[in-house]
Amino acid sequence: MQKIKISIAHGSVGFSPYPVMVGHYQGDTITSVEKYLNRCLNERLGLKSKLGLYPGPLESVEIFLNTESNAKPAGGIIVGLGQAGTLTPVDLIKTVCHAALRYATTLLEQDGASTTHGSKSFVPVSLTSVLIGSGPSGISVKESVKSILQGLSQARLILDDKGYSQSVSFIAFEFMELWEDRAILAARALEELRIDPDFQECFDFGSINIRCSPGRRTRVVFKEETNWWRRLRILGKSEGTLGFSLLTDRARTEVSLIPAQRALVDQFIKKAISHTGNEINLGKTLFELLIPNYLKDLASKRENLVLLLNQNAARYPWEMLQDSRSTDKRPLAVEVGVLRQLETPVFRDNVFSTLANTALVIGDPKSPLPDLPSAQEEAQLVRGALLLNGYDVVFKQCASSLEIIESLYSRNYRFLHLTGHGVYRQKSMGVDDVVSGMVIGDGLFLTPSEVEQMRTVPDLVFINCCHLGYIEGNEDKNFDYGSLAANLATQFIRIGVRAVVAAGWAVDDSAAKTFAETFYKELLTGASFGAAVLKARLRTYEQHPGVNTWGAYQCYGDPGYSPVQDASQELEVKRPSGFHMISEAQAEIHNLLNDAATASSDETKNLIADLKKCESEIPSGWLNSGKLRAEFGSAYGELGILSEAITHYKAAMLTEDSDISFRSVEQMANLQSRWAVHLWREAHTTTNDDDELRARDDFLVEIDEAIKLLEILCSINLTSERLSLLGSAYKRKAIISLGDERVKYIVKMRDMFRKSYELKKEKKDDDDFYPLINWITAEIVLSWHNSAQGTKLSAELLSHLHKSEEMANERELNNPSFWSAITAVEFSLVLHLSDRSLSDHVDEIIRGYTAAYLRRSTPRQFNSVLEHLEFFYETSPLYEDDLKSSMSDRENVGIILRELRKACA
Repeated sequence: MQKIKISIAHGSVGFSPYPVMVGHYQGDTITSVEKYLNRCLNERLGLKSKLGLYPGPLESVEIFLNTESNAKPAGGIIVGLGQAGTLTPVDLIKTVCHAALRYATTLLEQDGASTTHGSKSFVPVSLTSVLIGSGPSGISVKESVKSILQGLSQARLILDDKGYSQSVSFIAFEFMELWEDRAILAARALEELRIDPDFQECFDFGSINIRCSPGRRTRVVFKEETNWWRRLRILGKSEGTLGFSLLTDRARTEVSLIPAQRALVDQFIKKAISHTGNEINLGKTLFELLIPNYLKDLASKRENLVLLLNQNAARYPWEMLQDSRSTDKRPLAVEVGVLRQLETPVFRDNVFSTLANTALVIGDPKSPLPDLPSAQEEAQLVRGALLLNGYDVVFKQCASSLEIIESLYSRNYRFLHLTGHGVYRQKSMGVDDVVSGMVIGDGLFLTPSEVEQMRTVPDLVFINCCHLGYIEGNEDKNFDYGSLAANLATQFIRIGVRAVVAAGWAVDDSAAKTFAETFYKELLTGASFGAAVLKARLRTYEQHPGVNTWGAYQCYGDPGYSPVQDASQELEVKRPSGFHMISEAQAEIHNLLNDAATASSDETKNLIADLKKCESEIPSGWLNSGKLRAEFGSAYGELGILSEAITHYKAAMLTEDSDISFRSVEQMANLQSRWAVHLWREAHTTTNDDDELRARDDFLVEIDEAIKLLEILCSINLTSERLSLLGSAYKRKAIISLGDERVKYIVKMRDMFRKSYELKKEKKDDDDFYPLINWITAEIVLSWHNSAQGTKLSAELLSHLHKSEEMANERELNNPSFWSAITAVEFSLVLHLSDRSLSDHVDEIIRGYTAAYLRRSTPRQFNSVLEHLEFFYETSPLYEDDLKSSMSDRENVGIILRELRKACA
């Protein structure tokens, strides 16, 4: 069998040549790499997650292939890793093997194969994988690399053993890592494996040189992803101990509570939840009594926290805890996200939910108990919020038990909101045992039995009934609240509800309305469940400081759950303000620059804001560093803020240390000429003719300064890049100029780009197609100004074009980037302009440009594309009768420009 070719890349998975394999922990949110893939794949990962069909358990797999031909990435392969903190190398081998086989058979089926080995042709399989399982809750980078390759090897052997190796087999596999330091660790792991005979038999490791791809990041110190939720497992034991497992640090500890301590803790818990008053010292005392010392420092890190609790541990009011040494003077649960997940062996195998925006709101059911005006007000408030966001709401206020039960089963609901009287361990009519539930009549209750009968499970259940949040341990028969009793909150979790909010004790009426109003407002406008809970707790804490209602709500579920299809609001963990070394600042700026390569328009705005914040935090003395100034110039330039970029570049050249590269000087000159055109366009639309002429002269002088700088650099060392930049500067002069002057600059543009291309050919560095495209562009536009010349390209240029087109397609296949996607489109554009056939290919060109844009680009990169099209449009002759064809081409280019701007908007 052919060996599998192994490679490694440093960059964003958005530029992977193959489908990307990514791991997902059970109960985790879609974030980081998965979030990016979800965006690239039309939110299909999010849809599967909402339907409860997303991988999580070990060996579960879901394959998402990109439906757009030649799109990058080609797809996503999500593999389940089980519970966070439990993954072993053996588990990963099995999971990867299963995923690889699933993907191979998927391709085989697409090729028309049958189960009797009837493939029409051999199907080669290529895959990309991140370093699965090597995050803070898993295994080492080295273990990840080794286990992934072992899983792939096992899949290959199974295909061979079953007689499928002549039909389908793995031929290429690439590791892709965002962070430079981890990419290097992975490369070192591959170096060790290449000398292992077991791996040599299956894999071709080649040179193990790391391929650099767009979107890559570097760092001075290690830091977690901002949307990561740290997992802390707390298990209550039958003998009265609490076991703590900090899953994300591979740490384990057991903490025993001796009988005297247990009795003391229970007294404090009873006091904390017996009234609605906010007693700060109680939270501090419980924190010191319940939390082991080595974990107390965790609170000061201010990290999002998911508590994995069994029933015995869920009885404790963890949300109330407060670190007495914290400088914030506020409980942890209002500073960062704190959610719960219930570990239970009892769960529903098949969970069915609805995507319809439907809700059932039950407020203060009719019963012999006193009316609850506050519960009625809360129900009306929630109903209003849901209606405002397009939900079909079934509203039952002061309704009878029959009406409520009928409503519960007659329709499928996405949301269920319950507010009213709740009972715990109370006698019910005709029932010997005590029950817990919501009071819906005289001796009648909505209990776990009714919940269990629901075939379609809501996504979200909100329960504001006194005591229904309690989940008690069964280890102490003499405990005040009795033995374990099933309740509504527990049962909803067990049947598969994705998010449950339940009041653990009596709440203050006014504070409860604030919590509910804030929670629904945030959740229904795009916030994740974790973010909505934190916002609701914080606002309740701030507006009602005298009560403990902010801590009464026990919130169970996936931190990233959102009912909004295009939800984008993640729970933000802020980067610590300020820098301690100049290298730290340089790394941060460089990462913001690289992040622009994969950012959406909204994310680009955030990057600009982050860059400005970064600049504001720089100590004034550091701005005397030419290298730091140049980093700012490069980042602002890539993000399209040209004036700021030029200011920083010029300042860099004037610093005392003169620590600035030739490339920075080149980019300053490039941005200066581009900025001149931008200012001219503004003046062109806002000034009269005389002022416009004066402005034109001023902007031409600006470009001349850039040309002089580039000519000095060329005199030091003539490079293809500098000749191309000179060509671009003359291209911009042509845009601003008129008549014969314009033609003169187009000639200079052509000459510079031709020399640049020829120099590349001479140095056998001809995989940059920018000079050739612009050389041909100049020839076409010159032909428009000289009708006798004709637009047909010379045989020489056509030969160069077709050869370069083949090379560009190969690069797009093996090392995709925004430019590799754009190159094919621009070759097509100039070819159709040259043979006067553009009108037949306008839609095709628009689709090509749009597909490249959707792959993501920096503002600078995409502005280059727009500028290229604008050059064609603005330099076409307007009035000569004998140039009708060029007018038609101009109109077609205008259509492409208009549609492209519309698509990007």
